[in-house]
Amino acid sequence: MTVASGKLMWTPSANFAESSQLAAFITWLRRERGLAFDDGESTPDVRCVAAGVRDHTGAMVAAMSVTVPISRWPEATRADLERLVSAGAARLSETLGYRPS
Repeated sequence: MTVASGKLMWTPSANFAESSQLAAFITWLRRERGLAFDDGESTPDVRCVAAGVRDHTGAMVAAMSVTVPISRWPEATRADLERLVSAGAARLSETLGYRPS
């Protein structure tokens, strides 16, 4: 996605040719993993992983992410970065009073 004239515009990538594909993937990630990924979709040659941060009411109030150049993110480190971001977001959520049920 790119910003043009103050509006978010869809930019197809090698991973998602249609915006509907990206939307379906994001919905699946939120339900199944609690993480979001960017594998060069917004910026070529950059990968990101993010997790939501919740407050004491359970509302999503922020996100924590790690952004790494693809050249420094071998597939072998993906699980480590996922755990790092998940743990960091969980700890921050706990600090904000969130208690999962």
